[in-house]
Amino acid sequence: MKKLIIFDLDGTLYKTDTVLLKAIEKAFNDMHLSSPDKNNILKLIGEKSEDFFNKLLNGYENINKQKIIEKISYYEKELLKEHGELYLNTISTLRKLKGNDYQLALCSNGSKEYVEKILYAHHIKELFSVIKHKQINKSKSDQVKEIAINLNTEFVIVVGDSYHDIQAAVDNNFISVAANYGYQLGSEVNADFGINEISELFPLVCKLEIAYNIEARLLKLPQNQSKVIGINGVDTSGKTTFARFLVKFLTNKNYKVQSIGIDEFHNASKKRNSGNNPIDSYIDNAFNLDLLKEEILQPLKNKQVVKKQLKLLDLDSDLYTNVKDIDIDMNTIVIIEGVLLYREPIEEYLNIKIYIDISFNEVLKRAEIRDVPKYGVKFLAKYKNKYIPIQKKYLKKYKPKHKSDFIIDNNNFNEPKLIKYKANNENTKR
Repeated sequence: MKKLIIFDLDGTLYKTDTVLLKAIEKAFNDMHLSSPDKNNILKLIGEKSEDFFNKLLNGYENINKQKIIEKISYYEKELLKEHGELYLNTISTLRKLKGNDYQLALCSNGSKEYVEKILYAHHIKELFSVIKHKQINKSKSDQVKEIAINLNTEFVIVVGDSYHDIQAAVDNNFISVAANYGYQLGSEVNADFGINEISELFPLVCKLEIAYNIEARLLKLPQNQSKVIGINGVDTSGKTTFARFLVKFLTNKNYKVQSIGIDEFHNASKKRNSGNNPIDSYIDNAFNLDLLKEEILQPLKNKQVVKKQLKLLDLDSDLYTNVKDIDIDMNTIVIIEGVLLYREPIEEYLNIKIYIDISFNEVLKRAEIRDVPKYGVKFLAKYKNKYIPIQKKYLKKYKPKHKSDFIIDNNNFNEPKLIKYKANNENTKR
C-alpha cells in the first residue's frame, strides 16, 4: 500500500512567529509606524501572501505599502537562519515517518523562495517527495489532489493548522489531522483527528493505517450481510482504547457504528463465582453471551432492525441498573470488544476478528499503572492468580490469534504494529 502524508508548513512544521514578528517590528520601526497587534498577526499566519499583507496593512493610510512589504520580506530572510525554528521533534518525526515507508509532501501558501529558504536552512528538503508553494488560481485543495495523483497513493493524510488545510483533505476525501499547536485553528475547524505536538503524529498514523486496512476489509463484505467486528485481547491490552479509535475513524467517514463492550454483559456476582474452580467458573460464567446472541446478533443475522434498550449489570452495585441503547440496522457496523470473545455462542456472528496482542509482563506493568491506584497493590495478586491464568487457558483452548483476521502488536501503545491481516481470506504477515 502506498502511503502519503501532506504537510502544511507555517504553524505545522515551522514556528513562523519566531522570525515574522521580529521582521514586522523592524520594518514598521524603519517606517516610523507602530507595529500591528501581535495576536492579530498570529491569526494571519498561513494565509496566502497577498491576503496576509492586505489584512496586515488594513487601516494603515498614506503609507508606501509595497515598501513595507519589501522590508518585511528582507528582514524575514535575514533573520531566518539565526532565529528561525521548527517545532520541537519535527525532524525526528519526519525521519521516522520516512523510515516507515511514508512518502512526505509539503503544500504551503508561501512563495517558492520563502518555502525553500526554510527547508534549506533546516536541512529537510530532501525528506519531501513533492514540494508545492503558492500558485495563482490554484486552491490548496487542487494542489493536494495533484500531489496524491502524481504520487499514485491510496492512503493520504493531510496535516495542517488552518481551515484551508483541513478543507483540502475534506474536498479530496483524505484523512485530516489538525495541528492544534499552530496559529489558525478555531472552533469552526472540524478535523478528523488532532495532535497537540508533532511528536504525537507517528503514534496516530500507526493507528490510522491499521484502521484503514480494517475499513478496506469491511468494504469487501457482501452488502446484504451484517457487519460485526470483534476486538479481542487479554486484560489491559488496549481493546477499549482501540475500539473507541476505530469508532471515531469510521464515524468520521460517515458510517453508522454501534459499540458494545463485553463487560456490559457481565453476569451477577453469584453466577460469576459459582463452581469449585474459579478459573473455569469465570470462563464459563462471567458473561451472558446468550443474551448478546439472542437480543442482538441473531436478529441482526436475520436482517432485522434491532432498536431496543437492554437492562445490564452495574458491576459496582451488582444490580441490573445500567441501560444500554441499541440501534442497529443492516447499514450499521457493530464493534464488540472484550476478553474471552472468540468462542461459542457468538464467534460465528463476527465477520472480522481483531486481536490486540501484548505480553503478560506488559499486562502486569499496565495493571500497576491502571488498577493499583484504584484498588491497591494487592490487586496485582488477582492478576497473577486469576486473570492471567484465565487468559492463558482461553488462549490455549480457543486459539484466538489463529482465528483473527488482524493481529496488532500493542506492546508499545505509542507504536502499534499490524503484524497479520487477511486482505481477503488469505493470511498476510508483516
